[in-house]
Amino acid sequence: ICSIMFNEEVLLPLWIEAWSAMPFINKIYIIDGGSTDKSVEIAKKYRIRIMFELADNKQDNIKNIAKILKKVPSLYFLLDIGHTNLQKGPIEFIKKFHKKIKHVHLHDNHGEEDEHLEIEQGNINWSKVIKVLKRYYDGTITLELFLRKYKSESKKKKALLKNKDK
Repeated sequence: ICSIMFNEEVLLPLWIEAWSAMPFINKIYIIDGGSTDKSVEIAKKYRIRIMFELADNKQDNIKNIAKILKKVPSLYFLLDIGHTNLQKGPIEFIKKFHKKIKHVHLHDNHGEEDEHLEIEQGNINWSKVIKVLKRYYDGTITLELFLRKYKSESKKKKALLKNKDK
């Protein structure tokens, strides 16, 4: 099972114990959003694997992620194909971090913003990406798609916020 976590120190032990009791669960991963409480320490105490997911910003590039993963050897990598397309591209990320990948998010975009489009609706070369991904990864994958209505509302909100500052 894989779940996102941010400052969950109160509920985290209960959540871990509940999922650990399920006979069909053999691995638990947590994506931490930069918790400032004791969530990460609690997860480590339970021997839960923690993953880093690159965000949709320029700082989460191959060089910086390599530094993070080197500095924290127990940290795994959640490969978000759409987010990698905002950087150098998915294939480079797969090849560089394949030993650390524990989960994958699939969605498309045009390389400019995090659109979460359906596969083949952006500019990602999916045939090449899937070929390389199959070579290096055999694990869980999540399709991460936003509804078009949400996308258009999101663009309207961004425009309103941009104009608000003027």
